[in-house]
Amino acid sequence: MFLTFLGLIIGIGCLLCYCLGALLYWRYVAIIAPFLYIIQAVGLPFIPESPIWLLGHKGEKETIEALKWLR
Repeated sequence: MFLTFLGLIIGIGCLLCYCLGALLYWRYVAIIAPFLYIIQAVGLPFIPESPIWLLGHKGEKETIEALKWLR
């Protein structure tokens, strides 16, 4: 299922770049990807570890908190 979504996301990304490239100057389109990576890098520390990893390494309390956050 993840591999199917990966192909879908890549296709949508290419389509989006082509559509934006038809409307905007190419340098403006090229600057979008670094901004998305910056947003991802800033938000990544706030996402908890995998509950399976937490259960094996840190204990049940952290695992339950991660599950609550994810659900």
